[in-house]
Amino acid sequence: MNYLIFGLEIITIVLWLVFGQHSLLSAIIGIVVIILISQLLHSWLHAR
Repeated sequence: MNYLIFGLEIITIVLWLVFGQHSLLSAIIGIVVIILISQLLHSWLHAR
């Protein structure tokens, strides 16, 4: 489960950078939000 969440996180970050906003600030905020959601999934699914 840990690798599945990590893989989804990497795919989501790449897609966000390719298709997301073109502003540097929004790209950074998006990556931080994706990482926070990933951390929540790790704790909720006990994947650590």
